[in-house]
Amino acid sequence: MSSESENLHSERIPRLLIVDDDPAVRRLVHTVAKQSGFIAEEAEDGRLALEVFEKLRPDVVLLDVMMPRMNGFDTCVALRNLSSGSHIPIIFMTGLEDIPSVDRAYELGATEFIIKPINYAILKHRLRYIMRAKQLADELRASEQRLRNAQRVAKLGQWEWDAQSNTMRTFDVNGALFKAGWNTICFKDYLARISPDHQEAFQSIFSDTAKSTSSLEYGLMLADGSERIVHQLTESSIREEDNVLKIFGTVRDVTDRMYADQQIRILTNYDSITGLPNRRFLTMYLDRILENAKRYRRTVAVVVLEFDHFKRVEDTLGHEVRDHLLRKIADRLRECVRGGDCISRGGAKNLDSIARVGGHRFVIVLSEIRKIEDAAAVVERTKENLARPFMVQRNEINLTASVGISAFPADGDNSESLLKHADLAVTAAKEAGRNRYEFYTSAINSRLRRRQSVETRLRRALRRNELSVHYQPKLNLINDEIIGMEALLRWTDSELGTVKPAEILPIAEDSGLIVDLNEWMLRAVCLQNHAWQNTSMPALVVSLNIAPSYLDTNNFAKQVTEVLNDTKLDPSLLELELSENALTERHENTIQSVTDLRDIGVQITLDDFGTGSSSLKHLKRFPITGLKIDESFIQGIKKTSSDTLIVRAILALAKGMDLKAVAQGVEKPRQLIYLKSKLCDEVQGNLINPPLSADEFAKWIDARAGTGDNAA
Repeated sequence: MSSESENLHSERIPRLLIVDDDPAVRRLVHTVAKQSGFIAEEAEDGRLALEVFEKLRPDVVLLDVMMPRMNGFDTCVALRNLSSGSHIPIIFMTGLEDIPSVDRAYELGATEFIIKPINYAILKHRLRYIMRAKQLADELRASEQRLRNAQRVAKLGQWEWDAQSNTMRTFDVNGALFKAGWNTICFKDYLARISPDHQEAFQSIFSDTAKSTSSLEYGLMLADGSERIVHQLTESSIREEDNVLKIFGTVRDVTDRMYADQQIRILTNYDSITGLPNRRFLTMYLDRILENAKRYRRTVAVVVLEFDHFKRVEDTLGHEVRDHLLRKIADRLRECVRGGDCISRGGAKNLDSIARVGGHRFVIVLSEIRKIEDAAAVVERTKENLARPFMVQRNEINLTASVGISAFPADGDNSESLLKHADLAVTAAKEAGRNRYEFYTSAINSRLRRRQSVETRLRRALRRNELSVHYQPKLNLINDEIIGMEALLRWTDSELGTVKPAEILPIAEDSGLIVDLNEWMLRAVCLQNHAWQNTSMPALVVSLNIAPSYLDTNNFAKQVTEVLNDTKLDPSLLELELSENALTERHENTIQSVTDLRDIGVQITLDDFGTGSSSLKHLKRFPITGLKIDESFIQGIKKTSSDTLIVRAILALAKGMDLKAVAQGVEKPRQLIYLKSKLCDEVQGNLINPPLSADEFAKWIDARAGTGDNAA
């Protein structure tokens, strides 16, 4: 109630209802009431009194006992049964002096008695006293109601423990925690409702006499069998020497707050997809582990796993499959890491030592290994487990991981340095061919500084158009004519010098530059080849290697078609070289894009054939026009029987499937002679001519045409 409403209530003129069948008594009492500051109304019997009461809503009722139609006892009962009459002071006026009548009146709800004949001088003071008492009672009830409302909103209960009887009186406004109202139960029954983990702490409150106050949170079982988390405050307020006689406690339901706190903690410290700790929690956890390791001189290993080519899964199968796969990876990692490999919370096998730190990168902290070599055993076990196919929504997915390992104290003494060095080791593992693990070394650090420099300057070179293309001619073995050339990237930097493609391409792939690089090369070679068509140079097919990431871009076929239209190059003079794995691991939409390009005349060749994972079934559905034999087999011609047999088998396969066969890396005359004898269609390699710049290539073609020279 506001202060304004309280003031209005205090200024209200008190009202008195006089019920008596004697008109003289009513008039005299009325006069005294008016002199005492009351507004008075009269009723001559009980039935009329009930009607007047509902209209007047009096503050005090003076009620005669002996009346016609409805006596005072029945009227009192009727008034007490009204919601507005339950707390109104009812003063009996009676000439009856027998004790049974008095007892009966009090039992029925009488507040006070006035014996007739009435002393009207005293009556004035009695009325004022009763009014003051009523106001105090009203204020007390209002205060109690406010307290009950607060307890209800706060989900607050209370109890009192009595040492002598070892019982507890509980109170709850609406029965949320305890039975509604005040109830008495034995201590043992209350203790049984407390969760077993907290019973000992709860009992200590009653045995520790030194403490006058205490607080505790525990699980409390409710009558319906559910459990709520409560926060309890207690006070030992009644003592006799060193003995506690009574303890008072308040119990507040904090389940919702605890749940909200838990959710905030989960969102802050754990990955929402896998449920594993995130980088924030991992860093805090690792710092604690390192403190223990420093104290007890232990070895700690940090293992970072990054899954190879994971983006292809997301691009081809979508986000939902990706999330399911990440959860399955987390489950596999939990299986791989044994309790002895790490420290877990609370001694349980809830391994906080495994974390997902972003994307497809995971971290394992190994805190109970004797030497760093033990980490390799865990990694081998992990890689073996991860090598098994994952089944996600009827998709069979095979994954490999590049792994980096750093160790305390050799590679750093804090979480930041250990994670950084393990990340560097991951990059080294990727550089070395992926699907392997590397320990961090200082040599890796310097090599990766070089890598960072290459990436930074490559971005700038691409932006400034400082890259160039060289062309290696292709020879048709049927007529000994140059029928095309392969476009090869070249880059000479002012600070780094000449950077080889073998160094450029992996860095471009990992940094995401490969798509921009492929787009730049595609446009550059199409422009150049169209320019050559406007000279005396014969029509030649320019081939270009397409990175899997570029193949995965949206509207790949549309982009290639737009470049052909922009540069006005005939589609039949462009050949795209795709790796086996780039096609076998691609979605049907990608295969369709390549098919669309082949249908407009673009030639499609399977590059490095024999080194990938394609099968004859795959070859039948691939939209290809040729096979390019990997140079490792060409180098073995006439040197190893296996390489020679493989080359012969590929040539026969191409012939049988009506596909063009191209051999790359031809450097020896014996290789050229053998390929020609087995009816290979085209060859390229340093024996024909090394790669040349655009100007040098044009001059070489002109010179060759003038001399009629051939490599055969």
